[in-house]
Amino acid sequence: MFEGVGTMKRSSNHYEDMTFSEFILFMKTYSQQLEENINIYLNLDSPILESDRIATEMLLQSFLQFFTESRIEHKEEDGMAQMHTWLMSQLAILSMKSLNLFQLVFEKSLITLVFQIKHHRSRSIVMYTLSIFTYLVSDYINCNNSEEGKSNDKKSILENKPLDNLNKLLIGTSGVQNLAFILKKCEEWFQYKRCVF
Repeated sequence: MFEGVGTMKRSSNHYEDMTFSEFILFMKTYSQQLEENINIYLNLDSPILESDRIATEMLLQSFLQFFTESRIEHKEEDGMAQMHTWLMSQLAILSMKSLNLFQLVFEKSLITLVFQIKHHRSRSIVMYTLSIFTYLVSDYINCNNSEEGKSNDKKSILENKPLDNLNKLLIGTSGVQNLAFILKKCEEWFQYKRCVF
C-alpha cells in the first residue's frame, strides 16, 4: 500500500524534459494567445514607469518574434547560441531592471496560457522557460562583467599614460639642466596647477 502511494507521488511530480525545438513549436502554436496575455499583464502592472514599459514591450515583442520566426529543427546547443545572439541584439535596451520586468511579464503570461489551454506538458513548458531565463540572466551578467572589464582596462591604460610619458621623458633627458622642462611636462600630463622642486 505505501509502495503505491510513493510511486504515485513520484509520478505526479515528474515532468518530461522539453527540447528547444519543442519549445519553438509550442511558441509558434500559441503565439497569439501568449501575446494577448502579455498585453494584459503589461498594462495591469500600473506602477511600471512608461520608459520601463516601452523597453519591456520591445523586449517581449522581439522575444516572441524570435521564436515565431525560428526554424523548428534545432539542436539544443544551437538554440542556446541563438538565444545568446538574441540577447546581444537587445543590449541597447537591456538593463537588469528591464530584464527582470521582461521575465516577470513573460512568465506570468506563459503560466496563465498553460492553465487556460490545460496543456498536457505544462510543467515541462514552465521548467523550460525557467531554464531559458536562467541562461539569459547569466549570459547578460557575463556580458556586463566583460564590458566592465574592458572599460576598466581602458581606464587603467588612460590613467597610466602620463606615467609612461614621464618614464620616457626621464630616460631621454640628462640631469639637472632639464629639470624645469620635466616639471612643466608634469604639470601638463598630470594636470597639476604648479610643480615645485
